[in-house]
Amino acid sequence: MTDYEPTSWCVVFNVEGASGWARWVPGRFKHVRAFAFVPAAQVWLFYDVSFAGTEIQAIPEGPDARAAIWSFIGPEGKSFIVSVPKLPHRRRLFPWSMWCTVALRHLLQLPGSALRPDRFYRDCLANGGKPFEADDGRAEIRSPAP
Repeated sequence: MTDYEPTSWCVVFNVEGASGWARWVPGRFKHVRAFAFVPAAQVWLFYDVSFAGTEIQAIPEGPDARAAIWSFIGPEGKSFIVSVPKLPHRRRLFPWSMWCTVALRHLLQLPGSALRPDRFYRDCLANGGKPFEADDGRAEIRSPAP
């Protein structure tokens, strides 16, 4: 399935932050986010993490994607872009800040502080999550109705 992963990411280093407190961030750059193209799907991916939460967008190639790219980059002189190749998976030392539960909590913007999956499961249920299972691995999985 690697055909459906970006081979490189465009990392955008913004000199201005989206929030007022960002001006207090030391150094030249106040925020960083990334976008990438997935050729097999003809879609652009946008990844932006902030204290407000994580935003992931998948926008088909076309005018909407170009508008999103320009929105990410901002006005001329307000950002610097570095194209970074995606490196092969490798084993890392213990990732203190990027545990699966922390990453998913940030993505879903759920309150709480669970570090272990069993507690995170309870947090998901407590915040409106509804468990479901497919009958087997071949069953169609549909998004739940709003």
